[in-house]
Amino acid sequence: MLRASEKVDSMPDGPTVSRALDHLYQGQSNDCYWHGLFGGIYIVHMRMATLSHLIAAEDLADAAVAAAAEAGRRAGRPYGAAVDRHGPGTPVERC
Repeated sequence: MLRASEKVDSMPDGPTVSRALDHLYQGQSNDCYWHGLFGGIYIVHMRMATLSHLIAAEDLADAAVAAAAEAGRRAGRPYGAAVDRHGPGTPVERC
């Protein structure tokens, strides 16, 4: 869930951001994670629905970033900036 959230958060502005957010929020619904009274994590269809929404959000984010990177390459400017995700002093290029 955290990885999908981070990917959606890093999406470039565009028409798919709202769809990705919808999927992300549906994947973060607490019923599947905490609602033990009605089955919680033991109800397979709830787990599968939650997971499919998180996957859909991640897929939309990946596609949007790839499209922005391709458009940037065509225009002669790469998408992304140096981001330090692996600890201090280790910049990583986000494409």
